[in-house]
Amino acid sequence: MAGGVILWRSRLQSIVATSSTEVEYVAAVPARQGAVWLRRMVAELGWPSLSPTTLWMDNLGAMVLTQALKSHQQTQHIDLQYHFIRECVKDELIKPEWILSTENMADLFTKALTPEVF
Repeated sequence: MAGGVILWRSRLQSIVATSSTEVEYVAAVPARQGAVWLRRMVAELGWPSLSPTTLWMDNLGAMVLTQALKSHQQTQHIDLQYHFIRECVKDELIKPEWILSTENMADLFTKALTPEVF
């Protein structure tokens, strides 16, 4: 809200991913769930969101997957539950935006980074 962080979470993924793109794509699912929940809660309070909620992503491949209309040979092994994010993008509930890894504050909690990065 007002350009600030409203939700973040760090947890161990329960699946084995075959690429960093798949890891980031699967990690976007709880973020999407949180964004949709918050949008509904704020709407119940009388402030409906007029624009999509921004979902910052530092992996271009994962960002492209959120906007893909169909699965490809490289992504057909990903469980269907993770593809619901595509519906949210299509329905303009969320809008994936690319961010440099060096500017992605969430990486501070999820990756082993050197002090120089931040």
